[in-house]
Amino acid sequence: MYNISLCGEFEPMLTEFTRILTDDGSICWQTGNFVDSGEIYPLDIYFYPYFKNLGLHLRNRIIWHFGHGLHCSKRFSGRYETILWFTKGNDYTFNLDDVRIPSKYPGKRHFKGAKKGQISGNPKGKNPEDVWEMTL
Repeated sequence: MYNISLCGEFEPMLTEFTRILTDDGSICWQTGNFVDSGEIYPLDIYFYPYFKNLGLHLRNRIIWHFGHGLHCSKRFSGRYETILWFTKGNDYTFNLDDVRIPSKYPGKRHFKGAKKGQISGNPKGKNPEDVWEMTL
């Protein structure tokens, strides 16, 4: 495996972040790709072991997709970055209702069975996906 020394330079900072993080706290770490001689190295893969060695738990690997960036001529143009969401423990804070997005079919109801006539989705909206589209 290729050794990207840049990741190791972050280790003291990650150690301090983890030390001051509350037991119910989270760290979100946004990474992109490192390109060396035309070869891509996905940095989230390299950072993951540092966080795991600090005892953190990966809760989501979120893909942030956007429509701008460098235009490449010898590979597809990169249009995403990765956000790694780690928690310090299992009793972490996650406010799903604060990040819900509108339902595709608000007010949709069950049409048969024991729940016939009841709303079939959460009236507050749906749980967002782990792929986020940047809109401007």
